[in-house]
Amino acid sequence: MRAYILIDVEPGHETDIIDGSSMSAGVSSFAGIVHADVVYGSHDLVVVVEGDPKIVNETIMKLRKIPHVRKTETLLTMN
Repeated sequence: MRAYILIDVEPGHETDIIDGSSMSAGVSSFAGIVHADVVYGSHDLVVVVEGDPKIVNETIMKLRKIPHVRKTETLLTMN
C-alpha cells in the first residue's frame, strides 16, 4: 500500500518536521516513509508512505501528533 500525505504546518516549522528538532525526530526516520518534501502551494509538506496497512496507519497517526502539524490529508493509492 502507498499513501501520499499532504501536511499543513505552522509557518517556519517545515524543515523542523522533515529533519527533526529538539522536540521530535524527523519524519524521515519514521517506519514506512520513503520520501518527504517541503512544497509550495496549498500544503507545506508531501510525505510518501509505503507498507502494509498497519504500518501506513501507524505512521499517519504519528505524523498527526507531531508538534506544529495543523492538518493532514491522506491520499491512498488504488493498486
